[in-house]
Amino acid sequence: MSFSYRAILLKKIKYGERNLILQTYTRSEGSKAFFAGPQNSKGKSKTPLHPLSILELETIKGKGKLLTIKEMTNQRPFLNIMGDFRKTSILMFLNEVLLRCLSDYQEDHNLFDFIERMCLDLNSGSEDTNNFHLKSLFELSSHLGFYPNGQYSAEQPYFDLIEGTFSNEMPLHSNFISHENAELFSRFQQEHARNAEKIILSNKERREILDQLLVYYRIHIENFHELKSVEVLETVFS
Repeated sequence: MSFSYRAILLKKIKYGERNLILQTYTRSEGSKAFFAGPQNSKGKSKTPLHPLSILELETIKGKGKLLTIKEMTNQRPFLNIMGDFRKTSILMFLNEVLLRCLSDYQEDHNLFDFIERMCLDLNSGSEDTNNFHLKSLFELSSHLGFYPNGQYSAEQPYFDLIEGTFSNEMPLHSNFISHENAELFSRFQQEHARNAEKIILSNKERREILDQLLVYYRIHIENFHELKSVEVLETVFS
């Protein structure tokens, strides 16, 4: 008996000399790992396996707990991303974020479709990528259930990173942003859905928003540790 899956690749792990374990997020079952044996005589996969590849999998039951991939296709390889260092750095960053967020996550069709669309948009080359990672983090937080509430104003100058909302009173803990930083955070939050690529930010402002978002994610996602890809991303956009 075979089972079909549409899956987004989060991580590939070498298993033995010629095999792989693929850690994925599937549209039908959420987080799921698969066993992938060698697909050619040299023990390599015939299918390009880039980070966040969108895969069609045909699987069968194997000897172990994992389903074995019988056939695998990548019908939409990220050709434009792989030829662009800026886009590649964004893809690696988003891959690491999603790996932290979706290591054990339930089925969510809307979330899967958002990630697929995000990757295809990055590959399309139709928009400026300077703010793409920031826009993606805001939109992902909505799907994961902690999108920031409210907006900055003179009456509400504090953003509480734990409660996820703007407030007129300084929180009684240190996990908040205020005044100029809160205003910058709020401005991008309010405008990104309409025209993220047209929002003009200095490198310093872009880095400040990213740092604030990563703190926000660390508070709301368990085991969201420091990301190795951030340093490369910041270097590319410096």
